[in-house]
Amino acid sequence: MFRVLSDTSYTDKYWWCAPDCSGAFQSWDIYAENLGCLSTIFNTVQSKLWQAHIKNSSHYNLRRKFAEFNVGDVVMKRAYFLSDKQNKFSKKLAPKFIKARVTAKKSPLVYVLQDMSGKDLGTWHIKDLKFNRI
Repeated sequence: MFRVLSDTSYTDKYWWCAPDCSGAFQSWDIYAENLGCLSTIFNTVQSKLWQAHIKNSSHYNLRRKFAEFNVGDVVMKRAYFLSDKQNKFSKKLAPKFIKARVTAKKSPLVYVLQDMSGKDLGTWHIKDLKFNRI
């Protein structure tokens, strides 16, 4: 049937070489017959890739929250502070989130915010926002 090539440990089926394995390729007729099985291999690989995609996307989406805010919604914006020894301010004791209001929506992921007193806070990505639980 197929013989194992001594230098590579592969069978000559995978190399499609001549029976004497001199490195010359087989005739075009045999080569064309072997191409017929490539469509089944392609379909198998495509289905396996799709199954892997479904499995990986379900694992990825387990811990994701899909959120979208509207203009006028009150949200909690992540606060970024720096500790300041001179002013005796510690970042650890500062609030982690600040209430803000959505004033504009640039995209499903980017929002323009203002704080509750009306001061503009700029544009913020949705990763830094969460729903305000009243």
